[in-house]
Amino acid sequence: AAQTKVRVRFNPGTSGGTYAGVVKGYKYRDYLIPAKGGQTLFVELTTSHEGLEFIVRNPSGENLTNGETAFSTALARSGTYVVRVLMPRAYARRRESAVFKITFRID
Repeated sequence: AAQTKVRVRFNPGTSGGTYAGVVKGYKYRDYLIPAKGGQTLFVELTTSHEGLEFIVRNPSGENLTNGETAFSTALARSGTYVVRVLMPRAYARRRESAVFKITFRID
């Protein structure tokens, strides 16, 4: 099944922004963030669902995280980073859903 992909864009003069979304079951939402090596990426997930989490993948597709709700790192290379918001398997099997907000900032 097709999953949702969102290109992250910041308002002029800003270096961050917040997006809202919903995931259910095995569906996930990918946020595509263009960034340059040496910049710092900050990500924070806000939700009332205890199991919702995200992973961050570098431009080569390697995971930088595993099941986070907050993350910050200096980026090693330029390219598009992917932040995937998803349910862990136990919650996905029960087809649970979660509303969330996710905040990105690049310095």
